[in-house]
Amino acid sequence: MCQKNKIMKLINTIIEDSSDSISSTAIDLFEEELIDSFAIVEIVTSLEKLFSIDIPFEEMTIQNFRSIDAIDFLISKIQKNNE
Repeated sequence: MCQKNKIMKLINTIIEDSSDSISSTAIDLFEEELIDSFAIVEIVTSLEKLFSIDIPFEEMTIQNFRSIDAIDFLISKIQKNNE
């Protein structure tokens, strides 16, 4: 499973209480009110476990979590920096 699909599956699991689900990697998660700033904490923790990374505090911005594409870019950047 590709990285974006793993992220999408994780986010859909986190928002499972909602009747909505994410079907596009470009959808604005905040604009569509699928997640809020409080959900970022759960998302960060889950992403760190799933991808065995540490997301620096300064990277925990709304912009970095606005879409699956943005999250994927952030994770790829962290993974590249860890090489």
